[in-house]
Formats: sequence, structure tokens, C-alpha cells
Amino acid sequence: MTAVFDGRTATEHAEAAASAVRAINHITGWPAGLTYPSEAYTVLGQLATVAARLPQACEQIARQLRRWSDAGHVGIDAGTTWACNPAGAVIDALAGLDEAAVAAEHLYAGLDQASAALCYAHYTGADDGQRGVGA
Repeated sequence: MTAVFDGRTATEHAEAAASAVRAINHITGWPAGLTYPSEAYTVLGQLATVAARLPQACEQIARQLRRWSDAGHVGIDAGTTWACNPAGAVIDALAGLDEAAVAAEHLYAGLDQASAALCYAHYTGADDGQRGVGA
């Protein structure tokens, strides 16, 4: 049985997270995507939280991959790069997860710094309905 949290599997939550970041990318690319500096602060803070949580997810996924590999429960489809070497695939995946966890820690630090710098930011322009437009 697959574990669920808030009625969704890990796969479904990962898909939702990817969709959420895609939406943020679209919205912040529009001239009026962010109306106030405080919104930039909030979005950056939430993205920092996501980045801060990624190392734990990487470690837990790595732990499960090790369990499956140690039990001989990882296979790789024939005709693919790791087909004859599932243990090698797991080793490569674990290395990638270690690298991703370190990168996420750096990402968190940068996003947290950016968010913290804006914690008291506010909009000072005219209230003409163009707050997010132009420079």
C-alpha cells in the first residue's frame, strides 16, 4: 500500500510542487505578476522554505533506494544505460541526491537572504493600477 499525506502520494505531491513552481514562473514573468514588494518577500520566503525541505526529501529517498538495492529489488529496463547494472544506477542516483541536497542548501541560503532583505519593503509609487508594471 502506498503511503499518503493529505490524501496524496509522494508522487502526486511532487507533481503539484512542480506545477506550483511553473505557475510562479509564469505569474512573475508578467508585468503585473507581483503587485507589491511585500509579495516578492512572501514568495521568496516560501520558496526558501521549499528549498530548506529538499535535503530531507533527498536523504529519505536515498535511504529507500539503498534498502531496495540491498535487497536486490531494483531492476532497470532492458536496452537502457544501466540495464545490466542496477546497483550502478543506484550508486549514481545516490551521488546525484547527495549533490542535490547540497545545492538545495545553497539555494535555501540565497532565497532566505533575498527574502530577509525585503522583510520591511513596501511600495511607494502612485496607486494607479500599474504597481507591478514598468521600472
